[in-house]
Amino acid sequence: MVRLTMIDTNLPSEIAKSYDSVQNVWRGGRVADIGGDVGYTPLYFLMTGAASVVSYTLEEPEIRLAQIEWHKERYSGQLCAADVLKMDCEGCEYDFNLTEVIQRYKYGMVAIHLIGQSAQQKFSAMREWFNVNDWRLLYVTPDKLEYMYTNIGMKSK
Repeated sequence: MVRLTMIDTNLPSEIAKSYDSVQNVWRGGRVADIGGDVGYTPLYFLMTGAASVVSYTLEEPEIRLAQIEWHKERYSGQLCAADVLKMDCEGCEYDFNLTEVIQRYKYGMVAIHLIGQSAQQKFSAMREWFNVNDWRLLYVTPDKLEYMYTNIGMKSK
């Protein structure tokens, strides 16, 4: 486990609190972080016990650690060897069969975004899928354009 102190991960407080409520599942494991931005979420996962993170981002990573495997490319639905999936990729979740991707992982935290009129139908379908499959709402952004769901803490698969 990486021991880091006095580092601000720059995660918005409502997101960090939500992640804190489910962090026990990635302790000692590997997290697939789809939408790792410049490195704040991979750093958060390492600081809270993940052994390693594979992260996809379109941004130039600011945080370089041996425990983070960076992929500076748009995620296209491929399987990442990991215990937990975290996906918050600002709309890329509609570029592939999301339900097929998330069912490959035991645990997941997946954000869906209400971006433009074209996303409304997919957004509604995904919310329904999460509800039918017993995923719970982890957080909603204040503008109500992003909803993060998780199956962590729900009945086991």
